Formats: sequence, structure tokens, C-alpha cells
Amino acid sequence: MTRVLTTDDVALLTTTEAARLACVQPRTVRAWIERGHLEPVVIDGKRFVTEADVLDCERARRRSGRRPHASGGGS
Repeated sequence: MTRVLTTDDVALLTTTEAARLACVQPRTVRAWIERGHLEPVVIDGKRFVTEADVLDCERARRRSGRRPHASGGGS
């Protein structure tokens, strides 16, 4: 699905910036995207997410009582 942004006031973040904002690892943000919790905006082949979406996703994870971290092994 293609996302159309209609305002210049939307803050787009890289996965690293989004992770920093949500206090999670970048792999967690990538997992949120892959699971459909965040919808990326693709520009020149690079994925970005909106600041508002990241904050909404992180709040929803906290409300659900689940830790906002990607599952799986490795570091």
C-alpha cells in the first residue's frame, strides 16, 4: 500500500531515529514495520516512519503490558 503524505508538518524518522525515540532497538522498529504495526513511507528505496505513528505504536505496546522489544535471539 502506498502512503500519501498531505502536509509538510509530518516528521519522518529513519528506523534508527524511531528506535531512539521509542527507547527500543532499531530491529524492534523493523519488526513493527514487518508485523504491520507501523506503515513505512518509502522514499528513494529507504523506509521512514512518522513520529506520531512511532509514539502511537510504543504507547499501545505499553498499554498492552507487553515489553516494546523485538523477540528473538541474538544481539
